[in-house]
Amino acid sequence: MQLELIDNVSRTLLTAILPAVEKAEDARIAVAFVSRGGVDLIDPALQQCLGRNGSVEFLVGLDFSTTEPQALWKLYEFTQRYASAKMYCHVDSDRRLYITRNCMC
Repeated sequence: MQLELIDNVSRTLLTAILPAVEKAEDARIAVAFVSRGGVDLIDPALQQCLGRNGSVEFLVGLDFSTTEPQALWKLYEFTQRYASAKMYCHVDSDRRLYITRNCMC
């Protein structure tokens, strides 16, 4: 696993995320909120990943009325267009993220 420090000075989050999502077989994106502008910025990378039969999962927070309905709708459209796209929304002020892979549970 590669760990990078993104300081938004020498390298922005967008310049780090776009190539990672474009080349990913499996992308999982967890955010506290989502905007339509943000989804539009990563749209080409998502299309490229999903178009290669990659999978994308979105975990989006709905707190603080910051998440834009138009952004949720666009993510929902991805889930309708691609079977390998999934979207989960949560309303919870206690933020935690658990990711497992190849779990033998």
